[in-house]
Amino acid sequence: MPLCGVTHRVPSAVCSAVLRSALILLAAFAGIARAADDPAGWTNAYWGMTVDQVRSAVPASEPLAGPAEERTFFCPDRDHPLVSPLGVKHLKLATVDWSVFFLFRDAKLVQVSLRLNDKDMAGIQLYSKLRDLLLDKYGRPFEREDGDKSDPPVTHKSTWTFPLTSIELAHKDFRDLGMKLEFLDLTYAQRTAQEGI
Repeated sequence: MPLCGVTHRVPSAVCSAVLRSALILLAAFAGIARAADDPAGWTNAYWGMTVDQVRSAVPASEPLAGPAEERTFFCPDRDHPLVSPLGVKHLKLATVDWSVFFLFRDAKLVQVSLRLNDKDMAGIQLYSKLRDLLLDKYGRPFEREDGDKSDPPVTHKSTWTFPLTSIELAHKDFRDLGMKLEFLDLTYAQRTAQEGI
């Protein structure tokens, strides 16, 4: 529509710049929405919380008994080990009983590990069921399969990566090594600066 009876033409370079700016803003808002999906922890326990804060946020959590070395998890940084002073002994997830371990480094929550209480339930069917539940909640994961029947163990991994969090569902099958043994682990971990945050 003419302005004050005068028709104005906008140079195509200006239109291109405005369109480019609009697309950048749209992409930025999409990134913010995606970052909002980042769990930044597990349920109500968020990265950086102290033991007391996690106990308040997850009422089912309780102190784990046993010597400190039994509650210290392997990690490459021996000066800053992962310690699990808190856990949940029984949690129903996908109709199966799990234990939850809250792992702290330098007194701050950095990882939550879920382990099956009944190792006989650790089959590929449960892995698939959990993968589907996580897919519905977080979208498509990065998936990897290592090994095969000629080179056991066979490992299936599904990983969801967010700005602050990495979620890994892993199934390891040792049955082809002559053992009746399978593992299924679900881990929520805080991403570190080395991982690009």
